This record gives sequence, C-alpha cells and structure tokens, in this order.
Amino acid sequence: SLALPLHGQPRPSPQGSKSILLVHEVRGQVTRFDSRLGEYVPVTPGFTLDRSTLLVVSSDSSFIFSDKAGIAGRVSENTRIVLSPAEDGTFQSELRLGTIAVYLDPERPEGSSGFAVRTSQGVTSAIGTFFAVTEYKGQTYSKVKKGTVQRKTIPPGQPDFAAYLSKSKTKAKPVPPKPSKK
Repeated sequence: SLALPLHGQPRPSPQGSKSILLVHEVRGQVTRFDSRLGEYVPVTPGFTLDRSTLLVVSSDSSFIFSDKAGIAGRVSENTRIVLSPAEDGTFQSELRLGTIAVYLDPERPEGSSGFAVRTSQGVTSAIGTFFAVTEYKGQTYSKVKKGTVQRKTIPPGQPDFAAYLSKSKTKAKPVPPKPSKK
C-alpha cells in the first residue's frame, strides 16, 4: 500500500523556493549514485533530491518521496530511476526499469509543479491525481486511478535505407587475392 505524507504540511526546503523532492521513508536497500565519490551510497529519510539523481531500489525495498506543494510518490522494488527537481514547472523522472506510483493532490495550489515519467517508449504525465508507470523488458505500462494519463510516445528508430537505395559514387577498392596455402 502507498502511505503518503499528509498534504498541506510544510516541508523544509534547503533551496528556498526551488521545487525539490524530499525522501520520507526508505524500506530495505535504496542507493543513489554520488558523482563526487564515484560510487553508490545509501539513501536515508530526509535526503533531498536537489539535482538529477540515479536511484537503485533493490528487491523487497521501496522509498516514498514528496514535494512541498502536494506531490508524493512511491518507487517500488527492483527499480532504476533518475529523479530531478522541477524544471519549467514539472518534475522530471527517467524510469529505466521498475515501477513508480505518483499522487498529485487535487487541492494543491494552482500553478504547482506537475510530474512526468520518461521511459524508453515516451513520456507519461497525469491529468488527474493518481497514476503509476512500469518499465519492464523495454515495454511501458501505465495506469491511472483518478483522472487521465497523457502519453507522448516516441516512435521507434527508423533504419536509414538511403545508402542501399542510391548507387555509390565511389568505386570499391579491389581486394587482393589470398595467398594459397601450400
């Protein structure tokens, strides 16, 4: 079950008015990549996501985060995700593997940050209050409980067959014959 912090509670923000995410609860083993140390370090309650951060959630583990204006989420076990502070009014996340569930308080102030989840297949955001996204074996699954999910899919890469369709203007270099084995 998703235990969410109460909305409306003031949350300290070390960056002042910058919209950042705060980790409230960690269950099991959750690590983040610290680029200054060049290694993964444990995540603890109270950690602020004030820059793009790669997080790895192990089996039987999870963590809960929120912002100060009414967004909360839970990242489930076996997940690799990059969470970032709000930019241009939207929190960005890059879900590489696993599941994230996000709750947007319908009572949050107008103009508050939104939340978008980028996967290998596109970007999912909610027009509503509660949605989840799972990335598994290159496939993306999304579900909304209240409201609607807005997805912008990225088409698969198109091979460039132009080289095969037009004749090459350069002549191939002759290949010297292989020496015979005696």
